[in-house]
Amino acid sequence: MSDDRVYQTVESGVVAIDSTGDKYTYTVVTPMLLIRVGVVGTTTYDGSTDAVIAADINSSDGDGTFTRGDSDAGVIDLGNDADFANGMMAYNDLTSRTVVKPGDQIIFQVTTAASAGDGVVFIEYQKLPMQTGYDSLLANSTEV
Repeated sequence: MSDDRVYQTVESGVVAIDSTGDKYTYTVVTPMLLIRVGVVGTTTYDGSTDAVIAADINSSDGDGTFTRGDSDAGVIDLGNDADFANGMMAYNDLTSRTVVKPGDQIIFQVTTAASAGDGVVFIEYQKLPMQTGYDSLLANSTEV
């Protein structure tokens, strides 16, 4: 049985997990169906703190105004797992259909910091067509 779904990924550079705050912002350039978000460890992780990374969708209404969600693109809870280390991956599969449109942003925010650790956050998605039938996803777009 073949699987005709084609998934793509976008990833950040190395981000610090040992401090809270916004760590990476991805601006959406084509309609996408979000599949999962995650992090790959790049240094030794100190699991003495229950580290949490939230992925928020900052929705654009086309006039420069954004409405930021709260973990609506997923939560990566690293827990206090001392086994999460360099080269290990933790991810969150989205259980509901989450579609983002051009101009939206996906923001990774460390809400609870680890005592030590860095990683590369990523988004896995399925690209949606820029065509008739997806007009609501292209409301912020203009052909020039």
